[in-house]
Amino acid sequence: IYEYNDAQPVLVSAGMLLENIRIAASHRGRTAEWQYRGTAGKDFLVDVTFPEAPAAERDELRDFIPVRSVDRRPYQCTPLSPRHKAMLADALGPDLDLRYYETDADRRMISHLNGRATDIRLRIREAFEVHRRVIDWDRLRSPTGIPCRALGLNGATLKLMRWMMRDWKRAQMMNGLPGGTFLARYQMDYRPGRACSAHFMIGWKDAPDPEDRIPAIIRAGMAIQRFRLTATKLGLAIQPSLATLIFGHYGQHGQAFTEDQAIRAKAAELAAALGQLGLGDLDRWLFMGRIGFPSVAQTGPRSIRRPLSELMAGAEGDA
Repeated sequence: IYEYNDAQPVLVSAGMLLENIRIAASHRGRTAEWQYRGTAGKDFLVDVTFPEAPAAERDELRDFIPVRSVDRRPYQCTPLSPRHKAMLADALGPDLDLRYYETDADRRMISHLNGRATDIRLRIREAFEVHRRVIDWDRLRSPTGIPCRALGLNGATLKLMRWMMRDWKRAQMMNGLPGGTFLARYQMDYRPGRACSAHFMIGWKDAPDPEDRIPAIIRAGMAIQRFRLTATKLGLAIQPSLATLIFGHYGQHGQAFTEDQAIRAKAAELAAALGQLGLGDLDRWLFMGRIGFPSVAQTGPRSIRRPLSELMAGAEGDA
């Protein structure tokens, strides 16, 4: 349900991974060069090689790869300075458009749009199955999912959510009540969405040629990762808001992403509301989120990487 627009999110994520690889290689006296090889079934094939480059400059963003993390809590409302904006734009590069929504009215409007996306995803079984698979109820630092305490919900709401997530009929019944999704929307969207420096959108300045679409999205993912790592370097936190783009895109294109006709109508309304922000064709936009200075240090629950031995065992099995 979240891999919309012909798997755009997984391609952006592949670019983020490749940028991490390129940065890490610079500290090993190598460069990282990649080439898209096409598809095999549902898989996208990318070859990566590591030519020696002893004189290559070590990328200073390496130290921020292990500490960069999604922070779903409210941030300070301190505006971004011209210096911050210049560094973030420089990290993103010349090919992508970066827009900020900084006024209180803007932050309130986008928070409500994010809340509408949350309302959609909590009411459909297609998203319920994903949430049930990825939420980790037992660990504060999860190598396989999102720790429940990193969702931005209070203890009472988490208890209710855990009970609901055991069975779709329970979730359907509770979320179908008047105001049934309000607590989640308030805690995950309205409250933190107002508390930030700005919301932002990243998209194409010029759409790529169709034959170059997949490599272009991967390159964009690399640029977005530099943007995120530079934000971490500047002491800024970021929370993506991709569900709003995803369901807006479904609504704009009239796609049957769920069997629920009423929910598909909600997605069309979300697309129209995004259009009123001047976003136009949602095919153009790749990434959306909020940014700001964290109110407290990010030392709590978070997703972590699986152990290297486990990753290598998986790679050997695939080989």
